[in-house]
Amino acid sequence: MGEVNQSRELMERIDIFKWEIEQHGHLDMPNIEEKAKAFINNAWKLQRLVDRIANGQNNAHDREYATAKENVEGLVDWFDKENRELKALFQPYLSAANHPVG
Repeated sequence: MGEVNQSRELMERIDIFKWEIEQHGHLDMPNIEEKAKAFINNAWKLQRLVDRIANGQNNAHDREYATAKENVEGLVDWFDKENRELKALFQPYLSAANHPVG
């Protein structure tokens, strides 16, 4: 999704990401669709955490973190890891496209 400078920009990027996925209709790729939902859900968590921190609150969204800042760092790490693994996630579909059946 790239880097954003403020919460409102993150919300706009989330909406654009959702819109782009919806334009492709049903993908018939359950693991890709589930991953897209996870990206969207975690982006919303990140947005809420950014707003909390901006308002002087430091309570985490996820129980595994003590503070909102730690939670943000955890989500950033999650996005980084998932981004690195996207190619492997798409590989079975790309391989099938390169070797059509029939």
